[in-house]
Amino acid sequence: SLDSAVGIGSCFEVRLPLAEASDEAMAEAPTEAPPRPALGGRLLLVDDEPIIRETLAMALRQAGMDVQTASCGPDALHLLAAPEQAFDLLLTDVSMPGMDGFELAGEAARLRPKLPALFMSGLADASFPGLAVDASELRMLAKPFRLAEAVQRVESVLAETAG
Repeated sequence: SLDSAVGIGSCFEVRLPLAEASDEAMAEAPTEAPPRPALGGRLLLVDDEPIIRETLAMALRQAGMDVQTASCGPDALHLLAAPEQAFDLLLTDVSMPGMDGFELAGEAARLRPKLPALFMSGLADASFPGLAVDASELRMLAKPFRLAEAVQRVESVLAETAG
């Protein structure tokens, strides 16, 4: 059914018949996800959006990673400057107020020259005008993303940069 009013909006309702799975289909369906090896790793996740930051951190922790979070570049640099903190990856949003992800990565490279960075961006234009490096050389994770996709990309970068 459809209910619509000009200036107010529309409401769609779809009703589907209930279907029962056959015994054969139920026998073939896995009861739980197969275990996958955790790569581990220590990440610094930086995003100014709390819901993104905390949801992604939770997913990465469930995948076996140790995650520290920061809501802005200066807070992230404070964590990076602490000698007792060791990180395997900087995962940062590109668009943040004050200090963007590229500026953060540049400052982070001065503190931790071997720390790889993975950038998250929802910007449609991936050319990033004014950037000192070729955007094709950057490790990027396009927003919006599924949590499983983000975890897989992080694991991939950790594997690529390990050792």
